[in-house]
Amino acid sequence: MFQRSTICSAPAIIWTWSAPDSHIACKPICSDIIKLLFFLPVLVWGAVIFYIISIPPGSIPESGLLQLPHIDKVIHFSMFAVFGSLLAGAFMISSKTQQHHKATILISLFTGFIYGGITEYYQYCCLDGRYGNIPDVLANCFGTVFGVFIIAMLFQSRIRP
Repeated sequence: MFQRSTICSAPAIIWTWSAPDSHIACKPICSDIIKLLFFLPVLVWGAVIFYIISIPPGSIPESGLLQLPHIDKVIHFSMFAVFGSLLAGAFMISSKTQQHHKATILISLFTGFIYGGITEYYQYCCLDGRYGNIPDVLANCFGTVFGVFIIAMLFQSRIRP
C-alpha cells in the first residue's frame, strides 16, 4: 500500500506506516533536526572567523589596541575559545547521555584543532599579505582547549547533584 507519514502529538516524533496490517514505527526524525540546529551557532562563528582572517591587512583600521605586543595571539585565542565553547556545547547538548561527554570533549578538541590549522594554512597559502604561522596555530589550539574546558566544567557542575 501507499506509505503515509503524519506528525504525531508527541513532540519530535514522526509516525510512519505503510499498510494496515504492518506495525507502526516511530522515528525520532524531528529530534535529530533539532539537535543539528545546536550546531548552527558553530557554523556561523566558524564563518565569522573565516571572514576575519580573510580581511586584507590594509583594510584593518589602525588602533592603539592593535599595537600591543602579541595582541594577534590574544585575538586568535579569543576567537577559538568562543569556537571551542560553541562546539563543545553543541556536542554535549546533542549527546544522548552523560557517558558520551568524554567523547564529545575529544571530538570538540579535535575539530577545533583541525579548523585552527586549516585557517592558518589558508592564510599561509591563499591570502596575499596574510601569513599563517605555528604560534597562531598554537593560539588557536589553546583557545579551543580553554573554550571546551569551560563548557565541560559547566556541564559537569550541572550534572552533579
